[in-house]
Amino acid sequence: MIRDELESVSRSGLSERRLGYLFAAVEAKSIRGAADKLNIEPSVISRQIQLLERELDTILLDRHGRGVLPTEAARLVLDFYRRRVSDEKTMLTQLEELKGLQRGDVQIACSEGFIEAVIETVLNDFCVKYPNVQITLNSMPVASVMRLIAEERINIGLAFAPPPHNAVEIHARKRHPLYVIARHDHPLARQEGSLTLQNLLTHSLCLVPQEFGIGQLIKSAEHTAQVDLPRTMITNSLEALRHFVTSGLGLTILPKILVQRQLEAGLVKTLRIRNASLEAAEAQLVVPPRRIKSIAESAVLKRLAALNWFQN
Repeated sequence: MIRDELESVSRSGLSERRLGYLFAAVEAKSIRGAADKLNIEPSVISRQIQLLERELDTILLDRHGRGVLPTEAARLVLDFYRRRVSDEKTMLTQLEELKGLQRGDVQIACSEGFIEAVIETVLNDFCVKYPNVQITLNSMPVASVMRLIAEERINIGLAFAPPPHNAVEIHARKRHPLYVIARHDHPLARQEGSLTLQNLLTHSLCLVPQEFGIGQLIKSAEHTAQVDLPRTMITNSLEALRHFVTSGLGLTILPKILVQRQLEAGLVKTLRIRNASLEAAEAQLVVPPRRIKSIAESAVLKRLAALNWFQN
């Protein structure tokens, strides 16, 4: 019912300003917070949202104390608003591209482990070929990548071991089991066969934080195996994880692709872990569902899908 009304009012000119005020209030979780950000009076935002509620004949905000929360109807309205803003931006970009200006703005968010591959094998080539296209690349926890994709606030996401999300489209995926990474002369490096998490309890470990995809998988594996791995160091820096191992400080747990150079140089060894959660890890290339892609986005997406992360 709400969706039908949205389509109807959009044809007659649903106020962009009112939708923007609703979006700002939900983002700030308060009318006053939105007013401070937009530098206008709170009464203006409150009045415009009330008019929007009257126009749609539905309640959009649950007001409590000094804050507000979106109703289910508001979530539908905000999804509609994000699609409208996103499609308008894409259309303007495509018009510029048709003029031969090759302008555009492609926003990418990814887990930290993808940064090197994206820069070295995608952005270097793309930025040279399309110097007028602006690329925004941010590293963040996997849950944030998936949330921003679902909200259509970024164009492309690269996520390792993301939680299931029905509001994103998986463009490409590939399994990348997690391994124990040990220096070539570490005692465990001489062990035959695969390891269990119990084998790691007496060793120093440097692991990623739990909010990252790898961290979530490790925590799940610990729970399944009923162990609590020792953490000498916790870091979201891939370089720090690799340095911890190659300096002889201890072990880490990563997919093999993230230590490929160290493997080729003979600095480290990868040791398989017998654990279903860790063996099922995968990388995903995700995009907002049902969204029109600009020419620039499609070109970047094609390059990302060709990364070793997603090719057999």
